[in-house]
Amino acid sequence: MEPRPIDLDALIRAHPFIGIERPRDLWTIGVDDDLFIRFFGELIAASLVRNGNVLDAVEINFSHVVIEPESADPMPAGEFVAVSARGPGDWGDDLSRRPSAHAQPPIVGADFEAAAAAAGADWAYTRNLGADGGSVTVLFRRK
Repeated sequence: MEPRPIDLDALIRAHPFIGIERPRDLWTIGVDDDLFIRFFGELIAASLVRNGNVLDAVEINFSHVVIEPESADPMPAGEFVAVSARGPGDWGDDLSRRPSAHAQPPIVGADFEAAAAAAGADWAYTRNLGADGGSVTVLFRRK
């Protein structure tokens, strides 16, 4: 079978057991469905590892992000769909970069960062929110 772009609406509908926030008209991204599904699975797994395996505490947010050229450095300029997970637990130190399969230290974890890189993510960052936990956000360019 030939790869096809991910249908984000279908993916979201297929996961009613986790909390998902999203804009009404979610932008399309040009990411292969198999690669994005692997990334999305790693995002859910990362959330579960950090929150003590509480499935109904997994919260994923899809949002539209526009980065203007004058604000871009070091992030890339353009229109993106940001995919974020936030929750309790240790999400690691604040990191910000283009995902790479072998970067050290890895963003959230080696498997997560490798999946984000393979899916063509343009940028990723983590935030340590102290006692409130943390988050990870990954940007995919709008198609």
